Formats: sequence, C-alpha cells, structure tokens
Amino acid sequence: MTTRRGAPYPRLVADIGGTGCRLGWVAGEGADVEDVVAADPSLAPEAAIAHYLERRGGASAKAAALGVAGPVVGETVRLTNRGWSFSLRDLERRLGVARLIVLNDFTALAHGLPLLRGADVRQVGGGERVDRAPMAVIGPGTGLGVSGMVPGPGGPAVLTGEGGHVSLASSSAREDGIVAILRHKFGHVSAERVLSGDGLVNLHDAVRLRDGLPAQPRTAAQISAAESAADPVCA
Repeated sequence: MTTRRGAPYPRLVADIGGTGCRLGWVAGEGADVEDVVAADPSLAPEAAIAHYLERRGGASAKAAALGVAGPVVGETVRLTNRGWSFSLRDLERRLGVARLIVLNDFTALAHGLPLLRGADVRQVGGGERVDRAPMAVIGPGTGLGVSGMVPGPGGPAVLTGEGGHVSLASSSAREDGIVAILRHKFGHVSAERVLSGDGLVNLHDAVRLRDGLPAQPRTAAQISAAESAADPVCA
C-alpha cells in the first residue's frame, strides 16, 4: 500500500506471523501502543482483527498498519510459512479505514531501528559502535526474518526482501556433510532450513543421520528444552 504521511488516529497495528497474530491500538499522536493482545492462533488474520475490534466494543480504527511474515507483492498477501492469505483491497474495505499499510514484518522492524536507545540494546562481541553504519535485523521464529537499514544522503533506506532464503554456507567438512543431507531432502538448502523453528527439527535430524545415530523424532520445543541440554545433538 502507499507510504504517504499523515494517517489519522486511532490506529490499529498488528504483527501477523506464522503462528498467530498480535494486535494493538494507538490512540493518538505520540501515544504508546496499548491493549496488546495475542489472538487465538487458530484464527486467520481477518478473523483475528474482527475479534479484536469486537473485544474493544466494536471500535473503529481510522488507519491500520500490519506487519506480515512474508513478501507483500500485489493485491493478495500470502504468508510464507502458514496457509493464510488475504486481499488488501477487501481488508481495507472491511475495516473502513482511511489508510491501510501492509509490509513485511522485518521491514517494519528495520524502520524502528533509529528509535532504539541505550537501554534497548546490548553489546554482543567486541568492537565499538560506528555511527551511520548499515544496520541489520535478523530473527529466527517460524521462519527466518531478515532486513536492514542503510544510511544515505537522502535519509536511510530500509531493505525489503526474503533474506532468510539465502543459500546456507558451510565452513567445515562436517558441515558439508550436514548440508549434503539437507540438500538431498529439500533440494535447495536455505538459512531458514536450519535457523528457525522447523529448521531446528531439520538440523537435529540431519546431525543424527550424519553421526550415524538412530532417528529420534523431536519437536522444536523438545530440542530447545532444558532437559535436552544433556543430549549433544540437541546442544
């Protein structure tokens, strides 16, 4: 949708991921996001939004901004790791909003990078911060979200793409073997194949096969659980 300024209030905001939706409300200029609710994960985005507005007593937003876990190209939005899709035009009409913005969820996060302050960040590794350097956003969830912000003379440019699907690189003979197992199963081996919820399962199974261990089905939650820390494959 368009990205012009001046959307009216109140605003409905939502984060629509592969496992569910989180919704919130912005009452006016400078207000924080309030009434943040995690929708029933069984609800599709349109139903989740309708239920949220009903919960607020039938409130009507005048603008809405949605971050979605997938590419936003054309009139129909389809989530990458969930069988959800919706029409931008139909959703705008049903909401009755003056302005609807729908963008990739990690593109939305990248737009927020300049708002981070000292208390919001933690240094990882050595080195010193470099002002006006490019910044990256990466997040493993149901899939692997990737975006970034690059400074420029006309202001920062936010990157939009599906970087989680970049080909996975190996750096040792052992990793070569693991990638070969994944390639045999999937064809193309993307970073998302191992750096995500489902990716943990793929990686676990490939490591067991590479090490000559018997198959042991586990969910991502079981692999991540503390009691699995004693298992070197889970570790």
